[in-house]
Amino acid sequence: MLNDSGVSYRGSLIPQEYRKVVARIRDDGTLSATGYVLSQGQFLGDIEFAFGPQRTFQVPLRRIEELTELLFGTQFEADPIGHTEAFDSAIEIDAFERIVL
Repeated sequence: MLNDSGVSYRGSLIPQEYRKVVARIRDDGTLSATGYVLSQGQFLGDIEFAFGPQRTFQVPLRRIEELTELLFGTQFEADPIGHTEAFDSAIEIDAFERIVL
């Protein structure tokens, strides 16, 4: 979702971040739903063409709801970090092993 936080470039807004939700069925048949924010804001300062580095963060689904105004309903129960207070902020994903499924 584009909003006012984008960087203006040639009359268009380039988003500083993207949001993604991934839902999957685990091997035991239960639902897992995880949220991610992909940030490129720090790389959009003085751009002619920005391509390449982004930072990815795993975030609770409630954070994706706040950022996008989308509602995920009962999928919060399937979010492995959504109901743990220790994970109230983002987890930077710089290796596959850091993803909490």
